[in-house]
Amino acid sequence: MSLTDGSFLLGEKRSIDKTGLYKISRKVFFSSKDSAVSGTYGEVGNEYNGALFVGGGGTGDEAGNWICQWNYEKVAGSGDLDPTNDIGLVEELDFSSIQSPIQTNPNFATLVSTYGWDQATMAFPQVKPGGGESPVFGTTDFLSYSCVYRQIQTFPSIPSGILSNIGTIEESGPPFHKLTDPADGDERTWLYLAPKIATRGNAFQITQEWMLSGFGTGWIPEIYSAESLSKLPTSEN
Repeated sequence: MSLTDGSFLLGEKRSIDKTGLYKISRKVFFSSKDSAVSGTYGEVGNEYNGALFVGGGGTGDEAGNWICQWNYEKVAGSGDLDPTNDIGLVEELDFSSIQSPIQTNPNFATLVSTYGWDQATMAFPQVKPGGGESPVFGTTDFLSYSCVYRQIQTFPSIPSGILSNIGTIEESGPPFHKLTDPADGDERTWLYLAPKIATRGNAFQITQEWMLSGFGTGWIPEIYSAESLSKLPTSEN
């Protein structure tokens, strides 16, 4: 947009955040409040250097002059949908402690052979097989961990298929880049969760998440596989 009479550009600031969001801030001088308001509202829906106007504000002085700041946002990078080629990809591993059934403990078989197991009560007996009080008597669960792997990135458009496998097992695991898979080499699996999609200027900031299953088992394929969650044809319902 060309500036109106009595206004001129004082300067601009540009930045790229860690998710690949390109921000432009322009500082514009206006000789009156009316021209400042008109100019700012006139920017709504406009682009500057390919970035969409996302908001603005201004301050005035006693002489009636106003200085406005106009903000614009777009995606930075090569413009494709490959995170390895685009600027800005944030990875997070969000760990949390959870109580898991003792039967899922990786060393459960060793515990049973050492301290015994009462199938009737599904619990460790009070006395060890060789005699003496059992230190694991009464134990029903153990403290383990789970985690959510998260990717945050800014895209020029919403990737196709991003909503097609929500709530299903990611057979090959999440697409780790710099971080490594904490479940690599064991039987645990990852579940793809619902993404968060937010508009940022003319770009889209997308957060994708995968949840790790508990120790001793993966997510149950009979419940969480894509085939299990797909609808049957009407004739088979």
